[in-house]
Amino acid sequence: MAHSLGQMMLHFDFNLPPSEAIAYLQSKKPEVLNELSTLKHNIYNRVFTIKGIANVDLLSDMQKSLSLALLRGQEFKEWKQNVQSLLTQSNTPLNPKRLKQIYHQNILNSYNQGRKMTQDNLKGEIYYRYVAINDSRTRLSHKLLHNTILPREHSFWEKHYPGADFGCRCRVEAYTKRQLDRFGLKVSNISDMPNVQEATFDISDNNAALAHILNQKLKIHANNPNAITRLKAIAAFIQQRNVRFKEINELWRTSDLQKTASICKIPKQLQKIFANEAEHIRISASVINDHKSRHPEIDAFDYTLIADMIEHIDSIYQDEKSSVKYILLNKLDRWYRLSLKSLSDKKEVWVESLLAVDNKEVLLKNLKNKKVIYSQPQNARKL
Repeated sequence: MAHSLGQMMLHFDFNLPPSEAIAYLQSKKPEVLNELSTLKHNIYNRVFTIKGIANVDLLSDMQKSLSLALLRGQEFKEWKQNVQSLLTQSNTPLNPKRLKQIYHQNILNSYNQGRKMTQDNLKGEIYYRYVAINDSRTRLSHKLLHNTILPREHSFWEKHYPGADFGCRCRVEAYTKRQLDRFGLKVSNISDMPNVQEATFDISDNNAALAHILNQKLKIHANNPNAITRLKAIAAFIQQRNVRFKEINELWRTSDLQKTASICKIPKQLQKIFANEAEHIRISASVINDHKSRHPEIDAFDYTLIADMIEHIDSIYQDEKSSVKYILLNKLDRWYRLSLKSLSDKKEVWVESLLAVDNKEVLLKNLKNKKVIYSQPQNARKL
């Protein structure tokens, strides 16, 4: 039976990641472009294109698959398996290396949108710091911007907030003036800035984009109960993730250090390792407040990523003198160490700390005196 339009319309608050990230990706228009090297940031922000794909329908299918990967927290290996049939059917061969570039570029850009929203909502006098990964894969123009520190409102960030250049792995960290002083960081002199290529990366407001897309699909599939059920399930899943982000963001801002929130459900694998009946990993406002000054590389958005990363654990280390376990996680070329503590009653697991680095070896060096109790099988490691 057909549903009335009034019954079908979905109304959500899409002001929070990850829906903003998905909306950013979905709002781009699939378009075949022959010359990508001169693509400006403001155009890149509106167009979804892949070099070597000259079929708009295939571009649209690739865009949908990436949006689904973002929604479900899929890693590259799983996404690659899903799109391989699309490429085979269209006789469009893309090697694994190229596919990996496409995946990382689009997913990383989308996460950058979520991170920027978090940073833009921080209260007070905020400074952004440009962070480039100093290896052979990073462009010289991006390396020159490394450690650029300017006020959040500076026009520099309208043009150079990371994301639009293909393969860019750079990011931005947010600091208060007090944190800059504590870590010995100085605000950059704009007259000393390197002469990089002019660009206009316009971060547009896509809050309503995803709601519009879902509602359009509901109209198209008005006589298909199964499609309507699936679309509403997707919307409910997004809402669930947004609720979690909102709770974490409130902990980030609150002055009530007694407040707590659930980060995510505990995977069965971790329950067995902890020998714990807890269903959720929890975190307190007091822990987050302490981390703000000690780990400025971490923001509220990083805590929301735990729910995705915890499903793909790299390794776990045990501190034999305490109940703390150190879990190594990886997301888009960044390594995290999540410290979890099991309470004595065996029914609660809490976050002790979260830190991030670009090089896994740095984490391993700090864990050299800890016992390895789990290591991901070699053939199961992410590509």
